[in-house]
Amino acid sequence: MKKAIILSTLFVAFALILAYLEILPGIHKEKISQFHFLDFVSIFFILSTQILLKKKKKVAFVFYGIGIIANLGMGYMMESYVIIMFSILIFGINIKNWIEWNKEDKRKESLPVNQ
Repeated sequence: MKKAIILSTLFVAFALILAYLEILPGIHKEKISQFHFLDFVSIFFILSTQILLKKKKKVAFVFYGIGIIANLGMGYMMESYVIIMFSILIFGINIKNWIEWNKEDKRKESLPVNQ
């Protein structure tokens, strides 16, 4: 889990530095926090999720939920109904997948161990 957090933090820090230095065209310093950093929070948690899922860590679902909620807040600030609806849909899918993963874990636990 440490690796996921470190890599995601480095990516977000790199994006903030690029935005602050105005290296990318159309990016201005004053726009960095226009969504109260929800965009960076969303990116951090969703990137961490991908790394954690690869390692089959259940905490990935919590990270993904936080990232999607941040995305939902950003969509609300942007007044983008597409982002809002997409975030709600993805959040629902995340919950469904978490429930399925728990069912699969319970099935594995109930299987007899071959000796």
